[in-house]
Amino acid sequence: MRQTNHNGRVNPNTGAVYSRKHNDRQYDITTAENIVASKVMDNIIIHYDVNNNAHRIDNFDAKRKSIDEHEHEIYQELFESALKSQNQRNIDARHPERNKSIDDLLDAKNTCPEETIFQIGSLDDGFPPPDILWHIFECYQKDIIEHYGDNIHFLDAVMHLDESVPHIHIRKVWTYHGRDGLSISQNKALEEMGIERPEPDKKPSKWNNAKVTFTQYERKLKLAYCEAANLEIETKPKYPGKSSLTKEEYIAEKLLEENMIIRQKNQAIQTELENTNQIILERNHRLQNFEKALSKHELWFVQKESQLKAVEIDLRNEKAQIRESYSQKLTSIVKEIIIELFDKLLTPIVKRFEGKYQRKVLDVMYQMAIDSVTAEKFAQIGYPNMQGRTISDVLDKAEEDDILDALEQAGVSRDIVDDDAIQIFIDKLREGMDINEVAKCVSTAFSKDYFRRTHIIH
Repeated sequence: MRQTNHNGRVNPNTGAVYSRKHNDRQYDITTAENIVASKVMDNIIIHYDVNNNAHRIDNFDAKRKSIDEHEHEIYQELFESALKSQNQRNIDARHPERNKSIDDLLDAKNTCPEETIFQIGSLDDGFPPPDILWHIFECYQKDIIEHYGDNIHFLDAVMHLDESVPHIHIRKVWTYHGRDGLSISQNKALEEMGIERPEPDKKPSKWNNAKVTFTQYERKLKLAYCEAANLEIETKPKYPGKSSLTKEEYIAEKLLEENMIIRQKNQAIQTELENTNQIILERNHRLQNFEKALSKHELWFVQKESQLKAVEIDLRNEKAQIRESYSQKLTSIVKEIIIELFDKLLTPIVKRFEGKYQRKVLDVMYQMAIDSVTAEKFAQIGYPNMQGRTISDVLDKAEEDDILDALEQAGVSRDIVDDDAIQIFIDKLREGMDINEVAKCVSTAFSKDYFRRTHIIH
């Protein structure tokens, strides 16, 4: 198989620039015998933006931009500024007839896009699968953009799968940086790129110009990617028509091209090596600074962690001391209350009356429901909602209030005493428990409830 690269700007038969509507089939294809209409939607279309970033187009998107529209927009973004400046100079020089539009640039032979048809193989010799062809193209265009993207702007690329042999149409424009900004010129672009003639010491000619050097560089580049894809590509030249080189001229040119390519690659490698070394030095410097900063931060965190642990220990100890001090004080208060009120509380609770008949009568009375008149009297002394309750309920409530009142007079706030703690107080007295034990049990109940509700302990 051979790789075919055909570059051109104008149709050799008509002399007109290549149509921007051909590649994405924006014309009546029913008259084209070489196109299989059912495969048109299989074609791959790529639009490049002004930064040479590739964007694949959805063929089924009815609103997609055509290549004609896309190239017009890219030309406008790239060259409108320089074109306006040149047109203004023409007006100032009283030659407005020299002014050009974006469409003029697209349609002029010297400023229109260059189109390359890239193909591997043929119907007779066979050809690789389309994905291999596309992969080789992508590798090629990435390499060109990386090294020469400031001067070569890809516009679009289309792989035609609707013809007999898959091939790719690549359209690009050569640019240089002029006094008005980005402008179009192949020769000036090659000059900015540093591409020399095959024989720099000889005069420029059809076979001795920078474009010949670059074209051979492109062929070599694609050949390298073909070999990487395990394709056997025929490199032996076909000889010769009248317009072709002689065998000796071809061999001489090939040697010059290979030497040029080797020099360029060596220069590129050297430049890349210098850039890489500089990057390594800068990164090592940043890494050292980062490690120093990280070491300081780690030390700071260790110190803070140690301080936090010490604070936690101090807080736990302080909580324990507060709880113990509070419990001791509360126990002392409860004990004093019990000693002071023991005779008053114990006697009526343990034994209110003597004799079993009196007990029976009292038991009945304690269970009697309170009527509305009595309930109203109870309400007047601070016991509302007692209707339907028993005498025993009222006595129990009064007993609890007396205990609460006694505790409050002794300095224990009602906020830290609940009904369960009062019940413990009453039960322990009725059971005849030792005063010290009663005081300890009650104060413990008060203390736990208070600390729990104030979140001092958990």
